[in-house]
Amino acid sequence: DGVVRLWEVHSRGLTANLLSTTDCATEEQKRWPEDIAWHPDGKSLFSVYSADSQDSQVSVTKFKEGERSAQVSFLEDKPHVKGAINSIVFLPWENTCFATAGTDHSVMIWSENVEKKWKPEALHKNFHTSAVMG
Repeated sequence: DGVVRLWEVHSRGLTANLLSTTDCATEEQKRWPEDIAWHPDGKSLFSVYSADSQDSQVSVTKFKEGERSAQVSFLEDKPHVKGAINSIVFLPWENTCFATAGTDHSVMIWSENVEKKWKPEALHKNFHTSAVMG
């Protein structure tokens, strides 16, 4: 349904409180996330989508402590050429880089530049003979 709900789970997982609800479906993006990853700072949730249309491929949902809603923005670049983007993961040694992988047989490394914009670079394309997962 395109909605991201952030829950706070209490000890032993017996109860939970809804912290925020954010509708990620917009005029620019009409698809649901295929995978998600928390930014290492814990304040942003990154989501990846299908590459089959002109929709955005990566969104960033920024949460502010104490607020019930969040701000969603979409990255401009669309480096994957087709199919689902199966995976997003932040590099454990660098919080300004993450990787995406998809059914287009490619892996992209995204880096945050000095202007705070995320830019992709192909690690490899068409190296795999099938979809790249996780």
